[in-house]
Amino acid sequence: MANEYVRGLKDAPADPVRAKVQFKYGAIVEISVRLDTMTKERDALTSSGGTSLVIVKKKGVESKYGKVKYRGTRAVAVSSEQDAAARRQGHVKGASVEITPVVKG
Repeated sequence: MANEYVRGLKDAPADPVRAKVQFKYGAIVEISVRLDTMTKERDALTSSGGTSLVIVKKKGVESKYGKVKYRGTRAVAVSSEQDAAARRQGHVKGASVEITPVVKG
């Protein structure tokens, strides 16, 4: 998605790598908010103390997307209008990503 964003710009950004990072950060934030909302809704519906569904879901996510690596990462501060635009477009794309709450296993 980030590569498509940069290729679709009228004017090439001064720092395409930074623009991609900002875009990805915006998309990640938006997707995270949506996943948190889905999790809260699911938790409200299910009140069992079991963890088997969580384990199966985690394995499914890891098999499709790889192991999540949050440690040692930092968000890059917005320092230009191009950065801000990239981050906004990341939010827009993140909001349009289809999240299917179905676990196969």
